[in-house]
Amino acid sequence: ALLGFVLLETSTDDDDDDDDDAEEQRKGYVSTFRGIEVTTDARGRGLSTLFISVWLKLCLQADVTPATVSINKPLLALTFVRFGFTPKIKSTTTTTTTVETFGTTRKRKRISVRKTPLQIEVSKGKTGEARIYSSPRDFENLQAGFTQTELRTQNLVLSETPSNPRGKVIQIRTHYFPPESYKEETVLYGLRLDALQEECGRQSSSFGDDDGGGSSIANDDDDEWVSDKVSKILIGPLRGFKEEKEMGCRESVQK
Repeated sequence: ALLGFVLLETSTDDDDDDDDDAEEQRKGYVSTFRGIEVTTDARGRGLSTLFISVWLKLCLQADVTPATVSINKPLLALTFVRFGFTPKIKSTTTTTTTVETFGTTRKRKRISVRKTPLQIEVSKGKTGEARIYSSPRDFENLQAGFTQTELRTQNLVLSETPSNPRGKVIQIRTHYFPPESYKEETVLYGLRLDALQEECGRQSSSFGDDDGGGSSIANDDDDEWVSDKVSKILIGPLRGFKEEKEMGCRESVQK
């Protein structure tokens, strides 16, 4: 059965120079996270976290640098923060945007607002929803960035008052970058699939994860089954780029 998918774009960030250094050539590939979808029946088991962890582990194995597009989903941004990612732009305030009530102008302003980095606070609501708070001067801006459908499908509630206890402060509408210690052994250990069950459970129980909420994956057998399925989906493109890089490096050395 289909669990879902992760949309990735693998590209090169080099300048097409003629550098013969094989080590330099290995640094030019980037895997950009563009989106994620978990099927309705598979939601509530922390699969978004698991999918992202598999992607990061494959990036390590393929010597590819992970990156993201601008993240607008609060729970997705929260997941990346928990993996040690940091936002490209940290904003403590934004300019309030007036949203007109008629269609074309409202759509145009919403698109503009989505490109403006915004600091928010995420906490768990009384009925399991994700409660999103921003300062009063930014609240209209926050509202303008989400449709009613997005609020419903992501189980979000926008609030003008902070929660008690306070939630986690994160950034949305910005790119996220991996930690500097990304390739160190401590990070590798943190990405081990057999160590994810506790984390998945903690995130699912706290904020419902980005795939719909609910309980964590039941046991290690499920972890292995899911990771096997996800690996088959993700590993092909990254393995292809790894083989292509190695072949290019060998040709460069031979020259």
